[in-house]
Amino acid sequence: METSAAILARRSVRVFSDQPVSRDLLRSLVEAATWAPSASNVQAWRFCVVDDPALVRKLDMVSPGLSGKPPVIAVVLSDREYARAKGGQKAADEFSSLDAAYACENLMLAAADAGLGTCAIKSYNDDAVRSLLNVPDGLQVELLISLGWPDPAKSPRAPKRKPLDEVLRFNSCETWGAEETSSHTDAVTSQADDEGRTASCAEQSRDAIGAEGKARPVQTSLSEAMSASPAPQQETTQPSAVAYETAFHGSLSAAMAAASAAAGDPPHSAEEGTDGLELLAYMVTSAAGLQGEPAIYGPLRLIESSKRVAAQLADSLKTADPARAEALRNLATLIAERQNDCMTDEDSFYAMLSEAAALLAKAL
Repeated sequence: METSAAILARRSVRVFSDQPVSRDLLRSLVEAATWAPSASNVQAWRFCVVDDPALVRKLDMVSPGLSGKPPVIAVVLSDREYARAKGGQKAADEFSSLDAAYACENLMLAAADAGLGTCAIKSYNDDAVRSLLNVPDGLQVELLISLGWPDPAKSPRAPKRKPLDEVLRFNSCETWGAEETSSHTDAVTSQADDEGRTASCAEQSRDAIGAEGKARPVQTSLSEAMSASPAPQQETTQPSAVAYETAFHGSLSAAMAAASAAAGDPPHSAEEGTDGLELLAYMVTSAAGLQGEPAIYGPLRLIESSKRVAAQLADSLKTADPARAEALRNLATLIAERQNDCMTDEDSFYAMLSEAAALLAKAL
């Protein structure tokens, strides 16, 4: 594929097939990344490629911006201490993040050239990711890239792009005025195609909850709880006599078990609390990360949580109340199919929220 063709073919892929990606291909992508330019040729970038399914799942749980169950997550870091030693303070504070971004683009274009899909993710919980990957203090997590073979039945649409005349000037910038950046919708659409590009890598190194150190104990406990959590178990069927209220309280009990697990109290059995813990991790890390993100990410995180609850309730009610279970399954399907419209078509996204409310009414 020609370079220009790869640039135009690259999409933010959020639905992947379960086909594995070979280590040889992954190595070739990272090699392409290392040929990106770097200030003073410091090359402070580092790459942790996660292809262990259990660890991919745990990273997914603490990364609200990640979707589609990718088989691989490439974690791109910069070695700030190395950058400082080789290039000075500015290399550590500024250039290392820029260099990592250049490398990420190389990796994603190489992936597009190979037919792979990628999505740059900046909506992740930094402390939880560091804990899961045992990241040393001198390294900064810059970006997560979900990576895998795209689901051919769910190819993403080409995102909107601003007209060239709106973003290009020759020899002078003075004709750009505040009126050209006043449209909130255009700004969000332009910035949100790749979540990793809604804010600079340097800005995202902040603790999203508060002062440094205050959130770490809670988030470390959450990571430890996930480390102790079992792999998903085969689904069990509830007795047909179980009523809706009983099933609802059962789901609530699972969520409470997950909360206990996050606090260090393991579930009573190997099958209890896993789904609830995954949802809890998503909600906690979403709340922690929303500060500073585009406003539309608030309803996106809420509707994603709603989708997961609807799917869990549908499974628990399929024997006791098949009609209600079907309504909840339809709700989860609607959300799954259109929630990412928030990246390209806000009107469609908000229309979906109204449709979701109407579908939910059928389950009440």
